[in-house]
Amino acid sequence: MTRTALLWAAWARRCRCAALLHCPGLPSGLSCRSRGLCCILLTAFPPARGRLLGVQVLYVVSFACDGAQAAPAATASRVRVRLALASGLSRSTSLLAARAPATASPPAGINSLVLLFSVALRRAGAAVLLAMGGTGQQREDVDNVWLFVPNLIGYFRIVALVVAFFVAEPSPLAFLVLYVVSFACDELDGRFARMLNQCSTFGAVLDMVTDRTATAALLASLAGASAYARLRPHFLALMVLDVGSHWFQMYAQLLLGASSHKALSASKPWLLRYYYGSRPFMGFCCISAEIALVALYVGRDGPEGPAGATLYATARWFGAACAPGLVLKVALNWMQLISAMSDVVEYDRSKRRSERQAVAAEEEDADIKAH
Repeated sequence: MTRTALLWAAWARRCRCAALLHCPGLPSGLSCRSRGLCCILLTAFPPARGRLLGVQVLYVVSFACDGAQAAPAATASRVRVRLALASGLSRSTSLLAARAPATASPPAGINSLVLLFSVALRRAGAAVLLAMGGTGQQREDVDNVWLFVPNLIGYFRIVALVVAFFVAEPSPLAFLVLYVVSFACDELDGRFARMLNQCSTFGAVLDMVTDRTATAALLASLAGASAYARLRPHFLALMVLDVGSHWFQMYAQLLLGASSHKALSASKPWLLRYYYGSRPFMGFCCISAEIALVALYVGRDGPEGPAGATLYATARWFGAACAPGLVLKVALNWMQLISAMSDVVEYDRSKRRSERQAVAAEEEDADIKAH
């Protein structure tokens, strides 16, 4: 084990007594780390209505780490590690949803979504196992795009975002954790798609739509905050620009027959090509923009609000540090919008020229036949 893992395990053992005393409802057979982390989270999130989902989501991540670590180091392949991770996610989500106290449980609809996700994730684990050697009818189950692991991560992101905005008013910290977890999963779905050979058009569209709706919801919430009443037109304009530029970009690339909306020709602005061609630069712009907007939302009510003085000061610091990335992302959205609109206009011009040429050819053929 690495030094970091040993320190983490030692810290978790110190938390074990407190976890056993304060979290007696947790399922048995969990590691010290899972119990310790869950205890800390239950302390940070009082058992109020809707907040238990924040604990569930973070506890799911802890249980998934336990499942991945439990795989034998000598024989565990990447696929087996992912099977353990999927099993840990589904088990922890189901157990926590089933054992949640009635006084602290979220609405029935949210619990149903969580349980449905856990069932789907177990089926995805079985699909990955079949992919290692299944045949015949089993192979058809593996090709069920609805249950591809990256797509299931996309469903989880949607659930986390819905719950995040549901608990945003009473608990800004729970909103922050859920939104960040959902945003972090945006990186995981692409990695799982490539590692498990489960890339799909549906998954790409689902990922993009989730990203855009999450940002749009955040900007709409900022526009509705009384603290930012003077900035309301600016937030709404950013929302329209973000959705419109990506929609135009996706449609333009489809018209041009490109395999992805990220595939740009050499005639495009160099900064836009570098943005889509360099994952570190794209990550910097996207992460900075999201952190800046989340910081504005968390600190919307000032140090006297639900966020508290410490979280408010932290949000202000992160927001100021990430502001340049947000400005750069807005500039790139403008470039993307203008470039994509130019592509659509050029497509129309080309189409009209082709139609005129076809009409001229038909008229020429008719003249030749007439003479």
